[in-house]
Amino acid sequence: MFRYFTFLFISFLANLFCIAQSFNEKDFIHYTIKDGLVDNYITCLQQDEQGYMWIGTDVGLCSFDGNAFATYKPASTDRQLLSRKITRLKKISANRLGIINRNGFQILNTQNYQLSNYVIPDSTNFSTYLNYAWDAERLRDGSFAVTSSTGFYIYDSSGKLQFRYDAYKPADVAMGIIRYGRDIFSVSNHEYIIYTGVHGTAYYNAAKKIYRIVDSVKGDLRFFSRRFTPIDDYWLTTYQLSSHEFIFIKAGKDTIVYYDHTAKKNINSPMPFIGRAEINYQSKIIRLSDTSFVVNATDHGFWLFYIDRATGQIRFDPKKYLSTYRINCLFVDKEKRLWAGTPDGLLQQKLATPFLNVYSFSPLSLKDNLFGSFSCAFKYKEKLYAGRFSRNTGLAILDAATMKLIKTISFFGSNNSWNEIRSIQIYHPDTLWLGSTTGLLWLDIKTFRYGKLSDDKRFTDELGSLNLNILSPVGNDGYAWISSFFSGEVVRYHPASGTFRHFNTKTNPAVPFNRIKQVIRDSYGDTWFGGHSLARWNSRKEIFDTLITVYGGPKKFNDNILLLSADNNGSLWLHNEENGLLQYQIKEKKFIQYNMNDGLASDNLESLSPVINNTLWIAYRTRVGSFNVLEKKSVTYDYKNGLPQHKPTAAYIYYDAAGEYFYLLCKNELIKFSGTQTETEKTSSEILIQNIIINNSKTFFNPKNGIALKSGENNFVINYTVIDFESGKDYEFAYKLNKAETWTSLGNQHSINFTDLSSGKYTIQLKATSKSGQEKIKSFYFSIAPPFWKTGWFIFANTVFLAALIYFLYRYRIKQINKKANIDRLLAKTEMKALHAQMNPHFVFNSLNSIMEMVLNDEKKNASRYLSNYAHLIRLNLDHSQRTFITLRENMEYLSLYLELESIRTDSFIYSMEISGELNPDEVLMPPMLIQPFIENAIWYGPPKNKVPMKLDIFFLREKNQLICVIEDNGIGIAASQKNRSEMIAPHTPVGIANVRQRMQILNEKYKLHCSLVIEDKGNLFTSAETGTSVTLKLPLTFNDI
Repeated sequence: MFRYFTFLFISFLANLFCIAQSFNEKDFIHYTIKDGLVDNYITCLQQDEQGYMWIGTDVGLCSFDGNAFATYKPASTDRQLLSRKITRLKKISANRLGIINRNGFQILNTQNYQLSNYVIPDSTNFSTYLNYAWDAERLRDGSFAVTSSTGFYIYDSSGKLQFRYDAYKPADVAMGIIRYGRDIFSVSNHEYIIYTGVHGTAYYNAAKKIYRIVDSVKGDLRFFSRRFTPIDDYWLTTYQLSSHEFIFIKAGKDTIVYYDHTAKKNINSPMPFIGRAEINYQSKIIRLSDTSFVVNATDHGFWLFYIDRATGQIRFDPKKYLSTYRINCLFVDKEKRLWAGTPDGLLQQKLATPFLNVYSFSPLSLKDNLFGSFSCAFKYKEKLYAGRFSRNTGLAILDAATMKLIKTISFFGSNNSWNEIRSIQIYHPDTLWLGSTTGLLWLDIKTFRYGKLSDDKRFTDELGSLNLNILSPVGNDGYAWISSFFSGEVVRYHPASGTFRHFNTKTNPAVPFNRIKQVIRDSYGDTWFGGHSLARWNSRKEIFDTLITVYGGPKKFNDNILLLSADNNGSLWLHNEENGLLQYQIKEKKFIQYNMNDGLASDNLESLSPVINNTLWIAYRTRVGSFNVLEKKSVTYDYKNGLPQHKPTAAYIYYDAAGEYFYLLCKNELIKFSGTQTETEKTSSEILIQNIIINNSKTFFNPKNGIALKSGENNFVINYTVIDFESGKDYEFAYKLNKAETWTSLGNQHSINFTDLSSGKYTIQLKATSKSGQEKIKSFYFSIAPPFWKTGWFIFANTVFLAALIYFLYRYRIKQINKKANIDRLLAKTEMKALHAQMNPHFVFNSLNSIMEMVLNDEKKNASRYLSNYAHLIRLNLDHSQRTFITLRENMEYLSLYLELESIRTDSFIYSMEISGELNPDEVLMPPMLIQPFIENAIWYGPPKNKVPMKLDIFFLREKNQLICVIEDNGIGIAASQKNRSEMIAPHTPVGIANVRQRMQILNEKYKLHCSLVIEDKGNLFTSAETGTSVTLKLPLTFNDI
């Protein structure tokens, strides 16, 4: 028995210690309104079935998923809170959250955000007290018991009042404080204890609908009685441990009581305080585990206690936790994480051990000025030796386990370059070698004696004079390489024998380049030197056999290598300025570049680690990340993971192989993290679709798969999340729509916006990737109904309409055809008129007179030729009058024949006819008898009065897709010719211009020729001193519907 109780006691202490360890203030995240809280004054907390945390405040309600706070702001009036002063939140059942506030009791369905109200209708000022709810309890039959300031009430599931006990009436308002209802506890399937403000303790039997005050002296329930006389003998706060177990804290004593109602057993245990000194009626006991509990104090902090369920003994931890905060409420979530609501915001306990451990040191503790910084590190025998690049302190010695500073060393006093340490190695037991700007130092780690290596008798003056400072570890061949920073001096040192061999650009073999910065060994055992080139020492041939001055990537000609590392797979990893990460495959002699498109946080790198377990750690200016050299996957950490916002000050991330820790060095900070595992995956939800907001007006909360949207509901936003209170802000999201082959990255965005989606069925795949690379994928299905014009009834109606429309169009087309036929007839008539007009009787008469005169003068040949040409012209007129279009060649032949006849008749003009080489006269078409009337007018009415022959020029040109016909003469001009025509006796009647214009109008309307006519009098042009007429006729080169 003794051993049993000893075991219990030891278990209790272990449990107590483990719990206490996690309640340090640094282990809590503090959220305020700056982070999205609706208000800093937190009154109550609760978690729903999905995992969301709900936070009640003095001005409203909000939820939290680990990434962002969402304020409850329903758009519809039926979802409004009765009061924004939330006093308590209770989990009623799955997806049902009880909200107790100043104006009643409500139940929120956390799936669809529907609210059910449980209030007593009252329009008087008494309603302020009547519905001022304090507690609510769901009874076995589904009804609800509610305590308020005025009494005790039972509502059915629909909100209808079934039972009421009014301790106060409206008339009591004038009497003073109205304060009745407090907490409700179940003591059996149908029996309940109700604590009140000043009326003692009440009892309610739900089966018999009996409500009465509990007798504090006798009866089965007397132990529950809240007695106020004597003043110290009443229960200050109560907690129901199980259906029959309770915990009570007395007001005026340092006693906490365990009570078993079934066994009628009560156990008193001491507390480290008097009840009312630390606890009040608003203090609540919250269960942490089966045996551990917390209770918030009246003023600041909370107390932790432990109960032995077998004996009922309770033991208090004497320490008060979170003592700098006033705790309004406490809550433990599903992951056993403690939350604390305060007047100054929300506190969330961090369960996960921080991945990045940051150790900061003040310049004062380092005995350094503001300009020094950590530059290198080396762990040896449980101590970490951190080199400083400083003028004052050269070395800081720390306990590697606790990272507490043990000692600092200033080499040869302050303000000298011996304290500018670049590298540290150990080649001999208990003696460190340190490379400084001025040269090599040695340090005895037992006595902390140090000195210059050049003063050591084991080494020659030559070694000391080389100013070496870049130390590399001893390789498998027993040699270590030591070089001088930014020079070509290199030493191959053999620690076992204490011998060395010196190389530079003048030795044989010679170092291939100056300005060396890094030394690294590859997986083949060869040594590489980096700086303003890349060179290899072949360990088998013992020569420098490789020199590379051009690398890979867009900045391949920048020869300045800033960082250099190697893996065990035959590759080097390096960085030159603004060129991302370069992989050099040694055997293949091939460079591969990786940049931000491959997952790097930046193309500018600050530090590289050795490649351990195929993982290369990379430090950027304000981030650090891992890069898997085989899978080429990257994970990045930043300030959200505790990384300080300072640029790294060392080119290497030091790796402690024995402890399997990496050390990133910043100015006065050391960041320590494990190399054996990345950040552990915390408990988190799957991807949850929070809501779909359609057309910015309609919202579906927590939509299920297969949701059917109406036509027109094709503009919407899908909001989603992963509930994760440890790393909720670290997820990266991507999506695929339907059968897309690639993922579309969304970054850390928690919403997708779709616009103008067509009707149909859709599948969205969402992917969430955590820092550790673990993926969550969710598929969501929905459909969008087609618009009404794609429905069956509309298609039928549309078919009928189209049939009617086709009939109407058919009738309209017939009408248009008839109209066109009329135009054709009119055109033919006009063409015939033009033909007859051209055969002017005056011209016929003159032609016959000319023939007769030639016969009388015995000019038989001329008469015969004239008569023959005249007959040919008549035939052409008759032929052309039957055709709508003739070729340009035919038109020119007609004009030539006409001009020849006119020239036989009169010598008052000379003419020329030219055609552009761009025109094919056999392919170009034009209407007949359009040009001849203008030539006739020029010959008959245009010749000058000085008897000088008039020059008549005819041109056929091409301008883009138009045929340009130009008739020019140097006669008297169009105005004078019209005057001559009016003065002539028995005037010759030519084809009028109006007649030609009418004919062109008809041709345009029928054949869409878009032809135009311009007649200009040269005498009216300011740019010309000539007289005469210019006629320009424009016709298209191609015709439709001929």
